[in-house]
Amino acid sequence: MNLQEQYNLKTLNTFGISQNANYFATFDSVEILKNLLKNPIVQQQKLYVLGGGSNILLTQDVQGVVLKNEIKGIAVVHETEEHVFVECK
Repeated sequence: MNLQEQYNLKTLNTFGISQNANYFATFDSVEILKNLLKNPIVQQQKLYVLGGGSNILLTQDVQGVVLKNEIKGIAVVHETEEHVFVECK
């Protein structure tokens, strides 16, 4: 887990706007995400989860923690009439 300070988000949004996040980290597994969420810095800051960056317009620096989701893939594990259970990879 590598929590970085004052991370520039320019390459992570499709508008290419240069704004910083107070803190930034990526996760590519549920285990890493769980560990990040246990971090005292993450627990004390406002939390934002970033996907592909195509539906975000940054107008100012992000005051908080940005976690970049890099979990790849999704699969249906089980379906009932009322629920669909999925696994994200």
